[in-house]
Amino acid sequence: MSKVNDEVRLQQEGGVADAVAQKDHEEGHDKFANQIEYWLSCLGFAVGFGNVWRFPYMCYSMGGAVFLIPYLVALFFIAVPLYLVETSYG
Repeated sequence: MSKVNDEVRLQQEGGVADAVAQKDHEEGHDKFANQIEYWLSCLGFAVGFGNVWRFPYMCYSMGGAVFLIPYLVALFFIAVPLYLVETSYG
C-alpha cells in the first residue's frame, strides 16, 4: 500500500517521468544515458567491421557504383523503415 502512495506522491511532486524513473531504478532496470548510446549499441549489434570493409571492395571489383543505386534505394525505402518499426515495437 505504501508503494502505491509513494508513486502517487512522486507523480504529484515531480511528474510522471520522475515516477517512472524511480520505479525503474527500484526494479533494477538499466537505462542508456542518452539516445546516442542507444543508437550506437544498435549499430554495433547490426554491423560488423567485416561488412564495412568488404562491401566497398566487392562493389568496386564487381562493377563499381552501379550496384550502389539500387542498394541505397532499398536501404532508405525498405531497410530503414523496417528497422524503425522493429525498434519501436521492442
